[in-house]
Amino acid sequence: MTRVRIENLVRSYGTVQVLKDVSLDITPGEFLVLLGPSGCGKSTLLSAIAGLDEVQSGRIHFDDRDVTALEPNEREIGMVFQSYALYPTMTARANMAFALRVSGATKAQMEERVTWAANLLQITHLLDRKPGQLSGGQRQRVAIGRALVRQARLFLFDEPLSNLDAKLRNEMRAEIKSLHERLGATFIFVTHDQIEAMTLATRVAVMSGGIIQQIGTPEDIYRRPATRFVADFVGSPAMSFLDATLADQTLDIGPARIDLSAYAFAKPPAPGPVTFGIRPERVSVHPEVTLGTHPARLTAREPMGADTLLWLDLHGQRLSARVPPEIGPALQDTVHIGFDPAGISLFDPKSGLRL
Repeated sequence: MTRVRIENLVRSYGTVQVLKDVSLDITPGEFLVLLGPSGCGKSTLLSAIAGLDEVQSGRIHFDDRDVTALEPNEREIGMVFQSYALYPTMTARANMAFALRVSGATKAQMEERVTWAANLLQITHLLDRKPGQLSGGQRQRVAIGRALVRQARLFLFDEPLSNLDAKLRNEMRAEIKSLHERLGATFIFVTHDQIEAMTLATRVAVMSGGIIQQIGTPEDIYRRPATRFVADFVGSPAMSFLDATLADQTLDIGPARIDLSAYAFAKPPAPGPVTFGIRPERVSVHPEVTLGTHPARLTAREPMGADTLLWLDLHGQRLSARVPPEIGPALQDTVHIGFDPAGISLFDPKSGLRL
């Protein structure tokens, strides 16, 4: 297991700064996911950790070893790419053993390591096939096996599931999570898919514009987003945002008044405009007036099998609510909604920071 410490990393391409003073401490044995939209800098950060991309300033440490200037083959890492990067004329066995052969391993050592990795990934029966004879999921298992045979303590994954269909992605997610638990090594995984991040990670680092917006457990990221960007990016559908006015311990959304006495403010804010955020599952929907509810107009229903997503209009502002499937069809055009106090998030309208 390797501890990875990244200190004030800066990477620019011409006048475009892709990484902006990024610092990160990844504990030994952790499964850290770098999550963010295309162009946020997550793959550049992974490439810098791997030694595939030089940085203008900052340091990278593996345990107590400064690896900033080392070549990739000197960093003792295993890396899995999005494109598999398998040699088409070689069998799966030869692809997995290639790095060992280049490093001067004996035939017995190569056979031992390839057999071990193939058993772990359940691809022993595929070792004599070439990549063209394998499915996408099988090719990705071979690519992971090629990284495993290096006996690395740090494994890097650059969107390895992006080329797979939905069913295979689900299967491979479970396999990668199980693999991490069995190996106990440090994993760093890049993705733009929030489901991958939430299901795989021990911690998630959400990136945007070359900076880390928030780092925390999947539950922390989802339940207490540090910025409006995080709240908007994580969750499907995204958190609903409404313009509101803060006054003492209450929040006004038009004539609707919400009690905030149980809200944990980071620091006491001044009264004035705020952005009110709420997840769809934290909105309760009632056909009749109930204590603490507010009238809203039902504008659309989206049946999703296990539940139904409702789109509502609250005094001219749009929000969503998630309800059981048997409730959605019975609702009339006017409903009454309530907000779970534990699910409320408030943000500064200018900075986007959580209040």
